[in-house]
Amino acid sequence: MVRGVGLKAPWHLWLVGGVSLLFNSIGAFDYLMTRRHDAAYFEGLGYDAVKIAYFEHYPVLPAAFWTVGVFGAVAASVLLLSRSRYTVPVAVVALCAQAGLDIISFGFMGRLSVFGVRQSLFDILVPLGLAAVLSRYALVMSRRGVLR
Repeated sequence: MVRGVGLKAPWHLWLVGGVSLLFNSIGAFDYLMTRRHDAAYFEGLGYDAVKIAYFEHYPVLPAAFWTVGVFGAVAASVLLLSRSRYTVPVAVVALCAQAGLDIISFGFMGRLSVFGVRQSLFDILVPLGLAAVLSRYALVMSRRGVLR
């Protein structure tokens, strides 16, 4: 049998792919609203002037990592749902971009001091955790021959 041909996708692939697409789409929405400096969006988040200023002159390098991380994760979710063999490399690139963003923003841009511990933990654990789970899950599905 040819790899992936005739192999039925397990039910959890649709669950993981759907949940991943939902959460990563929320991340993409946040990215777009933040990059647009949408005042109503910032107000809805309860951002003060210091938090808004953090994004006003956002450097190119972390912005590039953020862009690749966010849209790479959305693409990986769509690729997983389509059972594409390209899910794994795209998910791994998104994971590496998210890790790079976290290193830059927390290590060199003072994000912790601007957003505090609670928001910072969320900003590290959720996107990075989701990217790691998606990458690992895609790798397992690839090894099982589910992705084609």
